[in-house]
Amino acid sequence: MVDVADRVSLHDIRFHGHHGCSPEEQELGQWYSVDVVLRMDLAPAGRSDDLTQAADYSDICRRVVEIGTSQRFALIEALAEAISNTVLHCFPAEGVVVRVRKRPPPDVVAELAPCGALDHVEVEIERSR
Repeated sequence: MVDVADRVSLHDIRFHGHHGCSPEEQELGQWYSVDVVLRMDLAPAGRSDDLTQAADYSDICRRVVEIGTSQRFALIEALAEAISNTVLHCFPAEGVVVRVRKRPPPDVVAELAPCGALDHVEVEIERSR
């Protein structure tokens, strides 16, 4: 397999989901932010200027939001894995990087409050065919 250097990046795909280990996260839900980077040959689209030769960005976003809002995961690692599997299955990418971000749950914020703060947690996975 030839390593493809071209990339298509989608940043800050947002949705409200009910993921997490704590009952609060599962019941109330929270906002998530996802980046998806597809490693794929962009030469056919670049040479032809033909939309059918390009990645369908809106379809990628729709699928990410669909996974994030219709399924539930205890871990954002599992959410990232589900997104990467879907992207590799549904799009002509050689590989994908998925980043999932969320704010920390209230119990973690309360625990850190006396000595510090945590803005968000992020996982990044990279998968290939």
